[in-house]
Parts: sequence; structure tokens; C-alpha cells
Amino acid sequence: MVGRLFSRAVVAVCALGAVAGTARAKSDQPQSDRDLARQLVEANDLGRALQTLSIFGGAPGISAATYYGDMDLNAYKVPVARTLEPFTASGAFAGVSPYVELTAGYLGASQHFGLPPSPGEPTGLKVDYDSWTGLAGAGLEIPLGESVKLRPVLLAGYSHISGGIALQGPGQAEFRDITRGILADSSIDSVMLGGALEAVYETRMDGDVRFKAKLRYNEIQDIAVGASDRSLRSSGAFGAATGGAEFNGPTDWQIAAYPLRWLAFANATWLDTPGDLFGFNSFAELGGGLQLLAPDVVNGVEGVTVRSSAILGDGVTGWSLGVSLAF
Repeated sequence: MVGRLFSRAVVAVCALGAVAGTARAKSDQPQSDRDLARQLVEANDLGRALQTLSIFGGAPGISAATYYGDMDLNAYKVPVARTLEPFTASGAFAGVSPYVELTAGYLGASQHFGLPPSPGEPTGLKVDYDSWTGLAGAGLEIPLGESVKLRPVLLAGYSHISGGIALQGPGQAEFRDITRGILADSSIDSVMLGGALEAVYETRMDGDVRFKAKLRYNEIQDIAVGASDRSLRSSGAFGAATGGAEFNGPTDWQIAAYPLRWLAFANATWLDTPGDLFGFNSFAELGGGLQLLAPDVVNGVEGVTVRSSAILGDGVTGWSLGVSLAF
């Protein structure tokens, strides 16, 4: 699934295998070896590839899930969104409400590559990175009739990526010394600025079945403000589009006299990332769950939902299991 994300790194690391060998033979030239490592990283734009992890892990709408492919991704998110009381002004702002959101996300990415066997040379390499992201949004909720709402949102946030690539077998210590802060034990801190446009449609159907559809596009500029090495400092624009539909209906079950409802949903995600860095740019998600409506238990909380889903795309599979609160 995500093989292409670090295929560039594999090329660089294989080339640096020769550098590690050179370092063992010519230990008096460590700086020139580090310069070569930087050139390989900059030529393959690995800094921007790593920034893609923050977008995938922090952009609203992309599912918190476990993704399987050439690389394993584990995404966890805590999204909070709230529509405030409408403005009291008349005219153009009549019925318009302030809208705020906050998404805190973590993404763990890991991958293992085997290298061609050769006496005295490394046997493989391991890629392991962690991305922590906080992205806040503020905008307006504009009603378009009784069922449709439009939300233009400004986004701002921060991300921290840390981790690295490690050789396995002979030469691993030399490789780590040469590439420390570049490929090994590296980090990037970035500011995220952008915007989103979201459209929401909600209606009620026969039998107390509720239907909700949502479309959203995020455009985020990721600007590196700090890095463990100058070769990793990069900036770029990233886009992510998500859409979904959900049906929600009553059941005959209750918990402590509170009604339990069923739900079924389908989502789709499309990524606009440079050079197809993940090895895939779209996937679908199908799932279901149960919702407990208990508005008088916790002030401001309407209920709690437990849901699970399966993920499938070209080069990617996965699953999710989550709990969410309705405000």
C-alpha cells in the first residue's frame, strides 16, 4: 500500500550502504559522507514525503484506522466539532452560526525492507516514524434551505514528526553515525495553514430513519519551521477530499431506558499528495455500529456511538473500531 512513500528512502539507503563501507575504510572523512547523505535526501525530497504523514494523520475526515500494505499505518484521532448559537444580526448573516473544530491526531508508520544478500553487507532496513498533529479550525455554518449546510473553515495547526531509518546487520553503527539527524534519529516540526469547505445534507425518512451526507475538501500548506537537519526542511501544499453517507434508525433495544439506534455508513477518501507518495490515492470504507441516545446524562452530550468498518482500496486494506460522542 504505502511502498512508494519510502521507496525513495530505500534508494537513498542502498546508495548509503556504499557510504557506510567508505566510512569504515576512511574514517577521517565523516563530513563528506554526511554531505552525500544530505544530497541523496534532498534529491528524493524525503522531507516532503515525511510531511505527508502529518496530513494523513491530522486532516479532518480521513478515518482513524489501521491500514495494511507494504507499510503498516496506525492512525488515532480525537475530533471535536461544535456549531455555536446563530448570530442575532439580520440581513446576510441571518441564520448563520459560528463553527469551530479541533482534531488531535497520531500516526505511526513502520515498514521493513530486505536487501540483497551479500557477505559483510547489511541484510535489511527498518523504517519507523511517529507523527503528532493538532489542527484547529474556525469558520461559519451557512444554512442553504432546510436540509443543507455549508461550512467554510480556516485551518491552523502544528505537527511534529520523529523517527528514522535503521540498517540491520553489518554497517548499522556506521550508517547511524553518518545519517544521524538526516535519516536516522530525525525530526521535523511544521506549521500547518489552510482551509476547508464542507457541505452537509441531513433529512428524516419514514420509520424515524435519519440520513446524513457530507462532502469536504481540505487544502493544507505544511511549512517546516524546524528539523534535525537542513536537508529535511521542506514546504508544500497537500489536499484531501472526503465524502460519506450515513443511515441511522431505531431498534427495539434499550440500555437503562435509553433508546439504542443502528447505523450504517459508507465513506470515500481521495488524497492529492505530490508524486503519489503513499502508493495509493483513494480508498473506500464500509461499516456500521450502534448509537445510544442519552441527552440528560452528561450536559452537552447527546449520546455515544460505537462503530467499526472495513477499508479497501487499490493497494490498501484496513479496519477501524472507534467510539464517538454526539454534542
